[in-house]
Amino acid sequence: MKKVTSLLTMLIALGLITVVYAEGSPTTTPVKKAVKTVSRLSREVVSVDATANTITVKNKAGKVETLNVAPKAKIKKAGKIITLSEVSAGDKVTIAYKTEAGQKVAVSISVKKVPVTKATEPKQAPEAAK
Repeated sequence: MKKVTSLLTMLIALGLITVVYAEGSPTTTPVKKAVKTVSRLSREVVSVDATANTITVKNKAGKVETLNVAPKAKIKKAGKIITLSEVSAGDKVTIAYKTEAGQKVAVSISVKKVPVTKATEPKQAPEAAK
């Protein structure tokens, strides 16, 4: 009889420990993070407002749009980090952006090198006659 009583006591104690432990451990629900996709566009710069952190660009059809530039946006030209104020009208750029609250926000801007052609090559002064 003592064996049965002690066995029942141990089982009850084990059951209570399990219940207390289960109640003490908080359950966690996985939190889903909002996924922000990055899109890209290649355009020609119309204007830059470094104070307002915006860049206005146009596509080949002439459609103009203004994007906000994130404060930590990486801006590169010829492999070097530059500031937004160093981007000029007429520059060809590729912009990676996220859409936040319906507004496009640039997270990186890459200024493309303009290839030197005969039209963009500086003219040399003619040599003096001998």
